[in-house]
Amino acid sequence: MQVEYINPIVTATVSTLDTLIGLKVRRGQASAARTFKPPARTSFVAVIGMAGAVQGSVVLTFDDKVAREVVGRMIGAPCGGDEEVADGVGEVVNIIAGNTKTILNEQNLGLKLSIPNVVQGCEIRVHPPEGIPAILIPFESEIGAFNIQVAFTQPK
Repeated sequence: MQVEYINPIVTATVSTLDTLIGLKVRRGQASAARTFKPPARTSFVAVIGMAGAVQGSVVLTFDDKVAREVVGRMIGAPCGGDEEVADGVGEVVNIIAGNTKTILNEQNLGLKLSIPNVVQGCEIRVHPPEGIPAILIPFESEIGAFNIQVAFTQPK
């Protein structure tokens, strides 16, 4: 996967969380990820697809505590049930992906986004499509860690 697709996602993640909720995040070391398994504790996993001159997905994973804190800061109040948290996590990945799309479309890639899907559970495994390289990008913040998995390819 080319770095020109990864850096916009990192930039969009850092700027979105800072602008949206005042959260300063630090990027960890990216690594190849054939399969990504979030922590065993309850997690919220949001997946959004991208299509155009490059195709693939962006997967955002928060553990329960971090998800609730992010969404609570976003809505300005403690969040209610799991459905509200899932909706908020979906909105966060949608904003990050939208900002990524804006940056990448400056390269005339003509990207379009899917509607985000959010899954909640324990030991969720996320597999990119066969033959599409995936990169796992960890992030740290004052409220905890989270991850983004990116899998892009150029259509044939």
